[in-house]
Amino acid sequence: MKVSGLGEFGLIDVLAELVEAEGKHGAAWQNLVLGIGDDAAAWQCPPGCQLATIDALVQDVHFKLGLTSWEELGWKSLAVNISDIAAMGGLPRYALVSLALPPDTEVTDIIYFYQGMLSLAREHDVAVVGGNISRGPSGGH
Repeated sequence: MKVSGLGEFGLIDVLAELVEAEGKHGAAWQNLVLGIGDDAAAWQCPPGCQLATIDALVQDVHFKLGLTSWEELGWKSLAVNISDIAAMGGLPRYALVSLALPPDTEVTDIIYFYQGMLSLAREHDVAVVGGNISRGPSGGH
């Protein structure tokens, strides 16, 4: 099935199910108020400094799909952001995902992408709590 056949909200539902199946365990999930499915995620914060980062990966600049699997790409996408937080002395807890997808993208590819992210998130007790999906140009892969 293509992303265009499922639609933005259908894809969000599939990804929300995938993240929910991971289970809400760990410290990051304890303070979550609202996760995937709305315009923004919300969590309660203890007093202290909060860090946020976004490090976008662009096809044919930062990766090539012929050389990188979707699962590896998901892992790398989260890894570059976790490392930015760690470089600042922070402890990563929450991740937001922003995707621009050509309409002919296979839903299974995005599921593999999320599985790669979730495997790394599990290792670092990071909760994937939402983000944004936009339509990208056709023929990107």
